[in-house]
Amino acid sequence: ARAHGEALGPEDLVTRHHHAPGAYARELEIPAGMCIVGKIHKHAHVNVVSKGVVLVYTAEEGLLELAAPYTFVSKPGTKRAVLAVEDTVWTTIHVTNETELEAIERDVIAPSFEALEAL
Repeated sequence: ARAHGEALGPEDLVTRHHHAPGAYARELEIPAGMCIVGKIHKHAHVNVVSKGVVLVYTAEEGLLELAAPYTFVSKPGTKRAVLAVEDTVWTTIHVTNETELEAIERDVIAPSFEALEAL
């Protein structure tokens, strides 16, 4: 059990990896109260919030509240900050033929906005 007011850290984020031919899904369990900042994705991809409620901020859309069940497509180059209002399950689904995590990240993640612009 966590003491009242104790900070949440990366070890509190459960991650599951799912592979199918031509696709990779990353499922995150985000505990209530945790704030995470996503990576910059190179390509459009599907997002599924299957449990919980989150506050999401992007430069393009500002602050939004998303409540499960909610499915949407992210545009390339989107970076978001997410605050879990309730325990949340969020899955991103990417088109890739890669199966090793490091290769998947090289395929779908841009290290910076400048690198994204160079694509």
